[in-house]
Amino acid sequence: MNLRKKYLPISLMISIAIVLFIELYNGLVVSDLGDVLHNAKELISLRNILIVILMWMVIYCYCCNIDTFNRYLFKYRYIIMCIFFLVLVAFKITGSSIGVYCDMFRKSETGVLLGVSRPVRSDEWAVSTPMLWSQYQDSHGRFSYFSSVVRGTSTDVFLEYGQPVKSIFMIFRPFYIGYLFLPVEYGMAFFWCGRLICLFMSAFEFGRLLTGDDRKMSLVYAFMVAFSPVVQWWFAINGLVEMLICIQLSIVLYNKYLTCSIYWRKTLLMVAILVMAGTYILTMYPSWQVPFAYVLIGLIIWQTIEHFDITLMHAKDWISLVVGIAILGILMYMVFAKSSDTIDIIMNTEYPGKRFERGGGMFNLLFELFLIYGFLLMELHPM
Repeated sequence: MNLRKKYLPISLMISIAIVLFIELYNGLVVSDLGDVLHNAKELISLRNILIVILMWMVIYCYCCNIDTFNRYLFKYRYIIMCIFFLVLVAFKITGSSIGVYCDMFRKSETGVLLGVSRPVRSDEWAVSTPMLWSQYQDSHGRFSYFSSVVRGTSTDVFLEYGQPVKSIFMIFRPFYIGYLFLPVEYGMAFFWCGRLICLFMSAFEFGRLLTGDDRKMSLVYAFMVAFSPVVQWWFAINGLVEMLICIQLSIVLYNKYLTCSIYWRKTLLMVAILVMAGTYILTMYPSWQVPFAYVLIGLIIWQTIEHFDITLMHAKDWISLVVGIAILGILMYMVFAKSSDTIDIIMNTEYPGKRFERGGGMFNLLFELFLIYGFLLMELHPM
């Protein structure tokens, strides 16, 4: 049989299987298997048929010429991701669990396309997102640094709450910039989709660095990071996604900086790294920032040692670096000076101000996983 003809039914079956899996998953999170099977005829809809046809075309093209497809996919990956991002924003796709309010008010249509709204994500749907909406309604001006809406009195919503404001400091909150010029639903899509795509792509590039440009392993690593349980749980709050993006992307940029010989490119790379540093600082979540900082320092040492012999640094590079760090320091000082009252209040609270952990007492837990694997291997392969 001709190879291209062989791929026709295979790619069709894969497409149907993927769509069925998604629909079954959607059904099982809100009902049981019996109800899903009873309403199986609802799976056959015009929407699902169109999705199957589209996926069939993509998978078939991929199977027919895998190497060529992969080559072009890799070469134009940033263009593809930009188009994908624009489409997602245009269709107002977010990962918010705001549909919980629909359940509260007995609304049958929640607008959820995949999965279900998670009440346990209350930091997002009950705190962060309503606070975001308030930034569009402030009587003192939209996106003010100090809002009078959220508490009925002047409240710093930039530093600790991480909301969009009209300020130069927004260069350190790039995913919030969409709120400043887009309606709220599009701004939310900009925020959610932009962060996921940037996390995925930064993880992919960082994976290439770790694996010596093994693209398949880097792709697996990107999926593991972007869709890991902890990332998805805390996706919209506490700056976890920003921390992961900043750490991985800054190391990738640092790698290029150390080996670049063109002054203007090095300057741009340095500026980007300093923006990453400012973004990391302003996530303002020390319980994650501090341990991540140890990892970041180790990665910086690794790259410095690896490229020590070929690092191309000249006098003007050092001058640019000092000036860049000075500007970053000034901007950070301006933020913390403006939010000094907020910082003072937070530092004098029981939580998080008084929280202090030294760790310890659980060192043995590091080895339990290896013991479990050891016992499993002994059971599967007895001596």
